[in-house]
Amino acid sequence: MVIYRRWLGAIVSFILVVLLFIVLKPWTNAHGPNIVMKGEINLLLFVIPGFVASCFSVSGRIFYPFLGTLCAVLISTLIHLCYGTELRSGLQMFAYGTSPLFWSVSGAFLYWFLTLAWQKKQKRSLGAERYR
Repeated sequence: MVIYRRWLGAIVSFILVVLLFIVLKPWTNAHGPNIVMKGEINLLLFVIPGFVASCFSVSGRIFYPFLGTLCAVLISTLIHLCYGTELRSGLQMFAYGTSPLFWSVSGAFLYWFLTLAWQKKQKRSLGAERYR
């Protein structure tokens, strides 16, 4: 049963990243061959799939969201190449592809750190009650 929950985290991450990529539509922001890549605040939304996928993973809370996001970035790049305008260079496509990967794994780390802090707080409160 545990192995299904691990892959569930990867599948949830994959689906959420692809849906978020389609909703954000990065290929519509291109305005000519000399575009300049500015900082896109929308990339911070990719924290959400990593956070949610880490909730669904029992073990491998970082690896399986990473794996799902990596597969989703590859699929999203293919979607971009098939349906988008090819105005970005290969280096810009690589940078835009690794940004969701970074932010998704950051969301998974955020969930992991919050659960560790919550567990430590619970242990501390149990220890204090023991000596009262």
